[in-house]
Amino acid sequence: MKIQILVRSADWLNSAGTRIRYLRLKRELNALGWKLAIDPISSINEGLRLNADIYLFSKCQDVGALMLTDMLREAGALVGFDLFDDYFSGQESATFVHRVFQRALIGRVDFLLCSTERMSAIARDSDPQVPIHVMNDPHDPVARTIVDSSIGARLLQAQESRTLEAVWFGHGNNPVFPVGLHDVVAFGAEFQVLRQAGWQVRLKVLTNSDAIDQAVLGALQTLPAQVQVEEWSEAGEAISLDRALLAFLPVNFQNFSIAKSLNRAVSALARGAQVFSPGFPLYEALGSFIYRSGPDLVDDLARGALKLNGGSLDALAARFAKIADPAQEAIKLIHFFDGLTQRPACSVEDRAMRGIIHGSSSPSSIHRLCKSLGWLSLGSPYSLYHQPFHAEIAQFEPAGSVELRVSREGYARLADQWRESAQPLARSVDGYSHIVPLPDSSAGRELATATPEMWKSRAARILTFSSLMRATQEVYREVFPQTYLLVSEHEMPLTVAEPERENGQ
Repeated sequence: MKIQILVRSADWLNSAGTRIRYLRLKRELNALGWKLAIDPISSINEGLRLNADIYLFSKCQDVGALMLTDMLREAGALVGFDLFDDYFSGQESATFVHRVFQRALIGRVDFLLCSTERMSAIARDSDPQVPIHVMNDPHDPVARTIVDSSIGARLLQAQESRTLEAVWFGHGNNPVFPVGLHDVVAFGAEFQVLRQAGWQVRLKVLTNSDAIDQAVLGALQTLPAQVQVEEWSEAGEAISLDRALLAFLPVNFQNFSIAKSLNRAVSALARGAQVFSPGFPLYEALGSFIYRSGPDLVDDLARGALKLNGGSLDALAARFAKIADPAQEAIKLIHFFDGLTQRPACSVEDRAMRGIIHGSSSPSSIHRLCKSLGWLSLGSPYSLYHQPFHAEIAQFEPAGSVELRVSREGYARLADQWRESAQPLARSVDGYSHIVPLPDSSAGRELATATPEMWKSRAARILTFSSLMRATQEVYREVFPQTYLLVSEHEMPLTVAEPERENGQ
């Protein structure tokens, strides 16, 4: 059996989620006779063969992934999505896109994957019928001999210098929620307790470069610690955790944070760093290995007996075995997949033609995916980023009316009656070869009388989007019959991920 994981982009191949969650399972799955491949979804454009038994979309939340899901399930594959971040339980306007996408998954996936029971409960609230598997983030093996010797050396160095080497590592910002470095600043006052007890703190911050600006740097310098900021790298994280006495991992109390996995604390402990995590008790499954407050840490430093020490490594290994063992996680994942219901593949003749209608901020990657998989790529009056579409409904001339133009490839896929009524252009313009008359219907007349004022500004798009896009869908359904259509729109609050189904499609 083969599992194909598709991630958002090449950058995500090196993300913590991909490295920790999936790459650590690869060897274990191979030992059990399963293959695991991880590729960016853009690789499909470059000839990635879709020949797996199970497909898992990771961090892919757009209409291309939805359309590909439908196509793969039609071919008989099992398809699912991972939902590891809670963008869904709140009602913030900035998470509108995520909530629409989650609703679009209902009834169209075979499974969902989560990394915590809390996230599983959130997903189940949305769709009680879908099978959900909770996969703990597997840990790297603990190098006991190295960790044992280094723990003592780190403590001795701290006692001699009265300086605590600390590290915070992770993604420093989020487009929706104030997390990451915001949490470091918010909980940084915890270091004051250490300072009052006579300890100095040197905090190294390892994070993504786009999270570092003057405002963040200024806020970090207000902490009662010496702060050094560096760009994150996998090697830099490993070196820092091997040297630091403390991993400082504060957690705020918002929904997004309290549904996160244990991977950062597990990674820190596996390399011999004490974990100091004020705020929400996210890491309570790690029990007595977590420092929750400054006074507890101060007391243990005074005694020279820290929670993670040579004598507690066996207990740590036992704890990891329960919540983060790669071999067990691989076995449980296979057992889950074996329990899913496999559907027979549709015959090639019965598989639907497909097309995507682009809204105002549909990304070019969706257009390229359409081209690579033979789907129709269709422009709407809202398409601000013009692509070489198969067809487009737009005002092509400054003073002209809205028209429907098609490329030669689009012309070949028109219904017979519309191919017969299409008029060739005197010359090809933007790749379009023919003009197709708009249907004499309410949808066609609505588009024919539309004006640029209806889509030029964001305010106008909000007012007119539902009506004009519905008309656009109706026209495209008529001229390209038996075609399953989805709308691609990323501009909030115009996001449309749910199809209007017709004739059982």
